[in-house]
Amino acid sequence: MNVFVRVAPLIILCFLISGCKKDHSDLPNAPSLHNPNNLNAQQKQIISADQELALKLLEALNPQQLQQNIFISPFSISMALGMTLNSARANTYDEIRQTLGFEGLKQEEINQSYKNLMQQLITFDNLVFMELANAIFYRQNFSVKRSFLDINAKYFNARISPLDFALPAAVGTINQWASDHTHGKIEQILTAIPAETVMYLLNAIYFKGTWVYRFDERFTNEQPFFPDSTSKIPCDMMQITQQLPYLERSRLQMIDLPYGNGHYVMTLILPKYPLHVNTFIGQFNNQNIMNWFNQLSEDSVTLKFPKFKIQYDRSLKDVLMALGIRDAFHPQRANFTGIANSGGLYISKVKHSTFIEVNEEGTEAAGATLVEFSKTSAENSPKPFMLVNRPFLFIIRERSSNMVLFIGKIVRPQWSA
Repeated sequence: MNVFVRVAPLIILCFLISGCKKDHSDLPNAPSLHNPNNLNAQQKQIISADQELALKLLEALNPQQLQQNIFISPFSISMALGMTLNSARANTYDEIRQTLGFEGLKQEEINQSYKNLMQQLITFDNLVFMELANAIFYRQNFSVKRSFLDINAKYFNARISPLDFALPAAVGTINQWASDHTHGKIEQILTAIPAETVMYLLNAIYFKGTWVYRFDERFTNEQPFFPDSTSKIPCDMMQITQQLPYLERSRLQMIDLPYGNGHYVMTLILPKYPLHVNTFIGQFNNQNIMNWFNQLSEDSVTLKFPKFKIQYDRSLKDVLMALGIRDAFHPQRANFTGIANSGGLYISKVKHSTFIEVNEEGTEAAGATLVEFSKTSAENSPKPFMLVNRPFLFIIRERSSNMVLFIGKIVRPQWSA
């Protein structure tokens, strides 16, 4: 089955008590992402599964949003569900683990791999700012197993907070947490707390990177963008001519735009006309993408690329059920006895909100995900030219390991979130 992730809203769950910031003082001797050969087998599987999940999510989201932009963070979604795994048992556990692509891994190996990757990603590049955070808010007086809270605090650095859900201020507390850890880009992840809800598991991710080669604002001008073969809309088109990793094939053009010291990049994928991005999404898979990444080579390229700013919200329950996580959402079949001995818990909601702004200086991106638990009741040859004036895909990834942080589809560039 061809799988590609629809890139609009994705899951970002909170996993640091104070947020992961660039602090090198307490890093363990974990394998370095700078050299993929230093990654252990568990980390390689987590990264490969992240790539596969990104494509599956995009492919699952796209049919419902053929004429809309999509933007998600597969790594954040994966982390949120990785935290949830620590509470799941029996078939509920098997379905989540299989959907994440973690077959054959022990839970301790999964947890330790997440911990290592989180610490490495935020310290990779001192010119790129990344923050990752996790949190668990639970209803005051609801009896939660200490082991569940301790393991998520240990491996995901999750903030643990009992909260009086009956107070109106509780919604504000959770929203403030999301806003703080996305630097004000996701201000509201929750509007009300249902009476049967006993716990929220949250993850947040924030990324801010400056291009290595910035676009000169003087060359930005309004040009047409063609969402389909019969319509056009105006957009602010940036322009640069630069030596960049580039690939051209019969069906596509691909280019890497590096941030900071070059460890993080935005990869643009432009299907060649008349192939539309929605058709393209259903025709390639993770192996295609890895082959294209490996075939990128330096070339002097003139790139025209639209500025855009997008904010997106979406419930992911139906998408995750379609991908194979079913029992977790069923009030009678869900098994989350890792949270409470009393049982009777199920996931009632998975909400994801994201934000991205791409301009001449660089990229700012954020996401937040909320999991709601309820209780049952060559020199002379022509230089390559890439005009991104029709729907395209983009990926923000760590270049050496190909860890996918964000993935998206742009059908209509817009400059108002």
